[in-house]
Amino acid sequence: PLRVGWPYYGIGPHLLQYMLLNSVRFGSFNAAQGYLQRRAGQRQLWLSEVLAAGLFSGGCIAATLHPLFVVKTHQQVNRLSTLEATTRLWHGEGLPGFF
Repeated sequence: PLRVGWPYYGIGPHLLQYMLLNSVRFGSFNAAQGYLQRRAGQRQLWLSEVLAAGLFSGGCIAATLHPLFVVKTHQQVNRLSTLEATTRLWHGEGLPGFF
């Protein structure tokens, strides 16, 4: 396997997290906005409803991508590969270690 070292520790999870972040961000915002628009009928959404869709989107991002942020940080601080960082977290702290 390709192992990228200094100065690029943590670049793999970083790129993956931003690809996923934008997918989750736009997908969840669009879904929430569509749901709210169906409830609103023909009227334009209020600012508070658009902000609620953004809040929902942010919650989805935090819930789904936080483990990648943890792995990336653990990897960068300890100079580990992605697999090593994930394995250490899993064996050391279990599932709660990713949150």
